[in-house]
Amino acid sequence: LKYIVTPTTGLNHIDAETASSMGIEIISLKGETEYLKSIPSTAEHTWGLLLALVRHIPQANKHVINGLWNRDAFIGRNLTNLKLGILGFGRVGKQIARYAEAFDMTYSFYDIDNELNNLPNQTEDLTGFLASIDVLTVHIPLNDKTTHFLNAEKLSKLKKGSLIINTSRGEIIDEVALVASLIDGHIGGVAVDVLNQELIKEEREKSILLKYAQSHINAIITPHIAGATIDSMQQTEEFVIKKLLYKWG
Repeated sequence: LKYIVTPTTGLNHIDAETASSMGIEIISLKGETEYLKSIPSTAEHTWGLLLALVRHIPQANKHVINGLWNRDAFIGRNLTNLKLGILGFGRVGKQIARYAEAFDMTYSFYDIDNELNNLPNQTEDLTGFLASIDVLTVHIPLNDKTTHFLNAEKLSKLKKGSLIINTSRGEIIDEVALVASLIDGHIGGVAVDVLNQELIKEEREKSILLKYAQSHINAIITPHIAGATIDSMQQTEEFVIKKLLYKWG
């Protein structure tokens, strides 16, 4: 084996250290910032999760399918009255900002990249950022520094009733702390496309967030489908194959 080709930006599904020690090169979308600007699928799904959470869409659909018709059970909020906080202002974060503007929604962002300093809507103080928003959407990469980045302490800084959307990686949020915040009502709801240890069936089935979602209407989970559109999958698969063919000369 000489190459592992993966049309993904994240590599947590590959033992990169072992691959490197065996002389195996990983070809991926990591670092392909300019090209990925043309891929909107993750940002679109993020916005879909936001709308689904704010307007109780999955629960309302199930309600009607079960033969009921009580609109008062699913009263939502206008996005224009909620402030959005974007954690991570890379490719997806910037796309989310454009959607926020289209929906006439105010937003701020937090990012440790110094090149983003002084951009409009930036907040350099993380605590102040968390305290000022109604909805937090997560778009930071997973690494040693960001594992459980949103822990109990940081979650407590959010406004009471805040909503959280995560289409990045499950391990960025401490699920135990998140569920505790949902149970005590500090966090008002959550919609995620990712879970801790989602690739390991036994671990995924033990997820405390998954168990919470099975009996509560303020939690939505999708199976890591944010990037899974026919259009984006075809584009990104062709892109990484072209990278491999270039390596072969």
